[in-house]
Amino acid sequence: YCGPLETRPTGRAALAGTLATRPVSFLRTYHIVGTGHQVRRNRSSAGAVPDAIKLLLQVRGRCRVDQEGCAAELKPGSWCVYDSWHPYAITNAGNVEQVVIQIPRGQIIDRSFRRLAEPFVADPQSSMSQVAAAFIRSYAGSALAPDEGDAFLAETTVGFVRRALYAAQSQGRPVQAPSSQLRARVRQYI
Repeated sequence: YCGPLETRPTGRAALAGTLATRPVSFLRTYHIVGTGHQVRRNRSSAGAVPDAIKLLLQVRGRCRVDQEGCAAELKPGSWCVYDSWHPYAITNAGNVEQVVIQIPRGQIIDRSFRRLAEPFVADPQSSMSQVAAAFIRSYAGSALAPDEGDAFLAETTVGFVRRALYAAQSQGRPVQAPSSQLRARVRQYI
């Protein structure tokens, strides 16, 4: 699902964990529980991966997402968005629980957007980010079974991500091209 990744434990113990995955309409969701480990995508495997943006919600433990010379530190309840097409590393120092959602690039950004400049961390003080984290956390629940409501869940998830990215851009954080922001405003108006 994710393409080639290098995975190794961060401590002396062997890597142990579980990864449960399921589709939610056009999304692919992953619930990861495991011991400390690092996941790395190198430059040579970039063409062999789905063209997707990934959202990572830290449920338990802490992690660090490194990409393009920038780092994002995540603690429980925080989430970030990163471009899985470009090399990255995610380092989990200890035991972790995470929800990762793979979103097709076209669902988040339009043609005028080149790429995320760095891992984007949603503002943990924003009530919208907190609501999004609680919503995204529900993907880890075993009660969430595939049904006809999947399209609504997927669109809601994408709406949270778009809102966080556009809010950051309006505050001057470099996330996307200005034409993307205008297009978002037009869509919102319509």
